[in-house]
Amino acid sequence: MRPEQSSGTLLARAVTLRACTLSCLLIIALCWWIAYSEIRTTTTEITCTALPIGAVFALFVVCLVNQGLRRRWPKSALTPPELACVYILTVVGSSVAGIGMVGFLTPAVANPLWFTNQKWEQFAQSVPWSWAPRDPEALRAYYLGQSTLYKWEHIAAWLPPILVWGGFLALLMLTTLCILLLLRRAWVEDERLAFPIAQVPLAMTVQGGGLGEMLRSRALLYGFLIPVVLQSINNLNWLFPSIPQIPVKPTGNGPLDIGARITSPPWNALGYFPLAFHPNTIGLSFLLATDVSFACWSFYLVRKVLDVA
Repeated sequence: MRPEQSSGTLLARAVTLRACTLSCLLIIALCWWIAYSEIRTTTTEITCTALPIGAVFALFVVCLVNQGLRRRWPKSALTPPELACVYILTVVGSSVAGIGMVGFLTPAVANPLWFTNQKWEQFAQSVPWSWAPRDPEALRAYYLGQSTLYKWEHIAAWLPPILVWGGFLALLMLTTLCILLLLRRAWVEDERLAFPIAQVPLAMTVQGGGLGEMLRSRALLYGFLIPVVLQSINNLNWLFPSIPQIPVKPTGNGPLDIGARITSPPWNALGYFPLAFHPNTIGLSFLLATDVSFACWSFYLVRKVLDVA
């Protein structure tokens, strides 16, 4: 079979109606969760991690359910290509709801009209009507709150900008996909990159082992439990101060800046030199090649030495 034929067959097995339907439902749920967490409560920036934890968590839940279906109703279970399709679609679809996309785009669309003054009034009037909401009441509700989007006048004001900028985002993603297709041969076939971020979802969707094989790994369970226990205790401390806190971050509010404590020259040229404990970064380093992870660490120190020199 030709490579083109095998790729087409695999794509047909992956992009099925049930995989796309499940992906759409997961994208809606993830977008609500991400927007609520990153924009409404500003507690956790789910889309700002190297490994897309929102999509990985959704894939984890789907794989758990799929394991049960495979034992009880094997024909109803999703195949590995379908699981990969679900993961890819949820990663791409849910990324737009984060603070790095909608969190910046929405204020940028509305700011020229809300914060306009005599100097910028001509510029605000030159903005096409479909690029930004024009209704003063809709803008007031957006910036001052005490209202909801789910009113006809608010929906009518925001619908044209949503359609226009939604089309722009779709074209942006399509352009990114085209660039990736151009780079695929060089990355995959010539340089043979490992793509470490893809290793976790790939291991969860493989045929035969999959999630069950991963959950039987003691090393993975220990690595999973350590940050979960630490973060759970600290979250409970935030809700119930009587529960003791485990100081994962030296200052309590963030990394310890060693550079701020060194004031005498020439060592004060170190600048910002943070010290903190990030389990997700430690876990990601295990997926990288040793020379790559060592280079990231060593060249950072070399740069600091050069700053001092």
